[in-house]
Amino acid sequence: MFTLLPKLPLYWAYRHFGWPTMMPFSIVISVSYRCNSKCKTCDVWRKPNDDMTLEEWDKTFANIGRGPLYFTFTGGEPFMRKDTVDMALSAYRHCRPSVITIPTNGILSRQILEQVDRLCAGAPKANIGINLSLDEVGQRHDEIRMVPGNWDKAMKTWAELKALQKQHKNLVLTNHTVISNFNIDRFFEIYAGLEALEPDSYITEIAEERVELDTMIGTSPPWLKNMAR
Repeated sequence: MFTLLPKLPLYWAYRHFGWPTMMPFSIVISVSYRCNSKCKTCDVWRKPNDDMTLEEWDKTFANIGRGPLYFTFTGGEPFMRKDTVDMALSAYRHCRPSVITIPTNGILSRQILEQVDRLCAGAPKANIGINLSLDEVGQRHDEIRMVPGNWDKAMKTWAELKALQKQHKNLVLTNHTVISNFNIDRFFEIYAGLEALEPDSYITEIAEERVELDTMIGTSPPWLKNMAR
């Protein structure tokens, strides 16, 4: 935040006058459409896979260079790629962002822990944000994600991330909930249940039609039309 504040007048000037030319302060990178959840509010797992290689991303980050302060590596499930953290470390090496964020459903506990540990150690001057996506509590979460056992695996991952946080002071742990017709009536109960996990922050977003998630009404499966728009 303190790095961004001095640049805000320049961003406002660029938006209104087209000068001076500024790099975006935030970049979101979809590393893969692959996902091991089948969420009722997202159809991204059905999309064809169009991954760029690690070498291609390394060249991209080298061309971007210094400027962006915030990188998000998303999917799909980012940790289904074994080189996601290598991509994040490449961005850190070339661009020196202040924040690197990766959302996850928490299913691949071992792979998540190994990669997060390596990322925190390899990017010591950046805040590493891991956002655990939780749309309900217990079995209700599994029903929205359409994966039996998703909640239990996510809780195992969360407990191990909390333990890892004791080793890495730059690790920031967040809970993230998508609000939709599937859970809006229980929002306060969900918030109370997730508050017990003691996250560093809590984020919500509204389910919506988005091309990259393949949730545009009229092109998606009939059951998807029930989601909040």
